[in-house]
Amino acid sequence: LVRLPGAEQVLVLAADSLICDDWSLRVWVSELGLAYQEPASGLTPGPVEARAGFGDYARWQRGVLASGRFNDQAGYWRDRLAGCAPLDLIRGAARATDPGEVRGVRPLAVPEPVHVRLRELAYRERATVFSVLLAAWQALLAWHTGQPDVAVGTMAPGRGWPELEQVIGVFENPVVLRADVSGDPGFLTLVGRVREAAAGALSHAELPFHVMSRALASSGRPSPEPLLGVMFTLVGSTTPAGLDRLTATEIPLAPTTVSGDLRLELKENDDELRGWLHYRTDLFTTPEAARLVGRYLALLDSVAADPDRPLSVLLAPG
Repeated sequence: LVRLPGAEQVLVLAADSLICDDWSLRVWVSELGLAYQEPASGLTPGPVEARAGFGDYARWQRGVLASGRFNDQAGYWRDRLAGCAPLDLIRGAARATDPGEVRGVRPLAVPEPVHVRLRELAYRERATVFSVLLAAWQALLAWHTGQPDVAVGTMAPGRGWPELEQVIGVFENPVVLRADVSGDPGFLTLVGRVREAAAGALSHAELPFHVMSRALASSGRPSPEPLLGVMFTLVGSTTPAGLDRLTATEIPLAPTTVSGDLRLELKENDDELRGWLHYRTDLFTTPEAARLVGRYLALLDSVAADPDRPLSVLLAPG
């Protein structure tokens, strides 16, 4: 806890991704808010009782794997990823054989009026803000690579078991979201395609990624791991609510360790949408990363203004 001049204080939380995911951080902050609120109201704080633990989840998962109940999900991914190729971000140019720590990060912030209109668009299309933002990301990647078949990885929460909702641990499971950007569709058409792809992937997300990889390998299919080279994530705010006599504001920090070639990580709360573009510096220079961020923000602005236009118009140089 860092005490600043006056009454302001900053609480810094660092957690290794091996033991804590984004959902867990929200659980932890919620419990922190309760632990503060109860004594502030004259109550004695009590422990938050978890209905299950990580060990229970591990035993359940092993039992499901042994029973063969995941076979249908493995079949879904075999069909869904058939013929899918990783994105060629630098169009055949050489890359470093050992990227090491050659990683850069570029912040971005979506203007509030654009954010509001994107939310309204998602509501009208019976989609989520996640699907709208992902559709724009996949459209930009199709434009950048010249590949109309765009596969992007994301992290599924992995908490379909209700008892896990308040458990701190790592339950996230990577899944691949594949979008067809061919035929110069209108943006709303692409949102529909992305919405269906996301729904299908998330409904088949219980199968652990390493098990899915082995299942594909056993059928002679390429490993899906290269398809996670480009990622997209959207997480909600972790600011505790309902605190008496205390104003809490989240200060988002860019993660210090991010794998993969290119990752767009966005964070949304009621008032703002912001995030970071993480990139390998052997694939993108700082100006190139800045232009990619600028292109994404410009695309979101164009989509918010007139989402009916085809992608070729929305992505045309302004």
